[in-house]
Amino acid sequence: MTAKTDTQTAAAARVKGWTRAVQRDVRLAELAILLDTLAAIAFALGFATAIPALVDGRNALPALLVAGAALIGRGGFNWLRSQASERAGQGLVAAARQDMAGLAARTGPALFDGAPGGERTAQLVDRTAILAGHAAHWLPGRTAAVLVPVLIVIAIFTQSWLAGALILVSTVMLPVFIWLTASETAALARAQQGALDTLAGTFESRVRMAGTIRAFNGVTREAGVIETAADELARRTMAILRVAFLSTAVLEFFASISIALVAVYVGFKLLGVFPFETFETLTLREGLAALVLAPEFFAPVRQLSALHHARSDARAGAESLAQLAETGDATPIVRLDALGQAPRIAWQSADLARSGQTVVRDFNAVAEPGRITLLWGPSGCGKTSVLMSLLALAEPVRGEIRIDGEILPAGHSLASSIAWIGQKPWALEGTIRDNLRLAVPDVDDAACLAALDTAGCDFVADRPDGLDMRIGPGGSGLSGGELQRLALARALLAGAPVLLFDEPAAHLDAERQDALLTTLRRLTAGRTVIMASHDPAARDIADTVIAMERRS
Repeated sequence: MTAKTDTQTAAAARVKGWTRAVQRDVRLAELAILLDTLAAIAFALGFATAIPALVDGRNALPALLVAGAALIGRGGFNWLRSQASERAGQGLVAAARQDMAGLAARTGPALFDGAPGGERTAQLVDRTAILAGHAAHWLPGRTAAVLVPVLIVIAIFTQSWLAGALILVSTVMLPVFIWLTASETAALARAQQGALDTLAGTFESRVRMAGTIRAFNGVTREAGVIETAADELARRTMAILRVAFLSTAVLEFFASISIALVAVYVGFKLLGVFPFETFETLTLREGLAALVLAPEFFAPVRQLSALHHARSDARAGAESLAQLAETGDATPIVRLDALGQAPRIAWQSADLARSGQTVVRDFNAVAEPGRITLLWGPSGCGKTSVLMSLLALAEPVRGEIRIDGEILPAGHSLASSIAWIGQKPWALEGTIRDNLRLAVPDVDDAACLAALDTAGCDFVADRPDGLDMRIGPGGSGLSGGELQRLALARALLAGAPVLLFDEPAAHLDAERQDALLTTLRRLTAGRTVIMASHDPAARDIADTVIAMERRS
């Protein structure tokens, strides 16, 4: 079995699992299709009965009532199908995203290794979104493509065996054509989605490094790289559209020819000028019924092209997600239960690796409860990697990490016991209260105000709107120091016994830096505090300083 087949098998298994969550809505959509088909047959028979009755001056009211009721019923059944299909599509996307979110939670940032963040984001967001077509269109449409033609052709055969035979003969080649089109579409969909990933990753990385690119006069060059990626995506997309238009045209050709043959036969037969013996006597009622039903036979067949494109897109998306899941499943993170008290943390002759590359060698340090331990050294010496080792984002390939004397196994994380504050804390767009409740969703205002006071967030107390103060996208409206203190207040509310600070005073002026470090000094009681910094001011508040050097 090739790797490609393995991926396709894994993708099919995942889609099947996600589909179980929406099976009820899919079945409801299929039932609506069945009822709509029966209503279409009822309308055709009612209409075909009413017209001859009106021509002959007979009572056509019962037949017209049947046709009218069937027409109204079709409207209701189509509405039911659209509602059930939409719910099925949304439910499948939700199930896939929940599964992938669980994968991201188990794996952590390691899931994003090996590709630009924009590419991974496109996989997680766009690939799950296109799965909607699988449940909303392909699954019900597949049933319609099989069930509807069978019921319709049976109904046509009851009116005219030759009309039914003409339709069947004209569709003999359709299955082969559809199979060939589906195979080509699947390959094109994979290529198009790969081009989309490349463009997303290229654009995200260039935007993130815009300042550096501008400083080195590389704007024109990098714009050309983005343009090349965009052109490749356009080329792949046009290839899909080319196949889509061609396949639709062929299906329309076969459908039109078949309906035309039925119409010619019915017309000639009713006029009595059909040149061959058909061994049937065709009445106006039977001819009209066959003519009305013939387009209904081809209605789901006409949709097959779009259905196969929805299926191919979903299959390509699922394969992309399956490949991502294989990466994540290979590096799962076990999240340990929260610790009841501040622990003693020790690294003993530890070599730490990230993404398979050793970044820290022979590291020895002890962080005691109630004290601030400072990891001191220049940028690139591995300070952040030491902090990440407690979150299983940097793996000890030699030596060990001990928590209160117990070895922390590789792949096991203390995330439930840790509050992390980095150089650029993030803030949710919303109120101060919304941001604090990310730590404890049901926390009351009194606890929020107490945490803000402890963290030195005077800027909130000084405002009339207090906890209702709005924060814009990306933390706009707050200075760097205010964002740091807000993140600190959020960490205090979480009650984590371990506080990790990665260059917390970076990008702050001297006054705000002193204020933040003074606040940190007050937070050691009942907590193990570890700070990574190369700022001289951090040494003044540290109880223990661990000197680190850049690895050659």
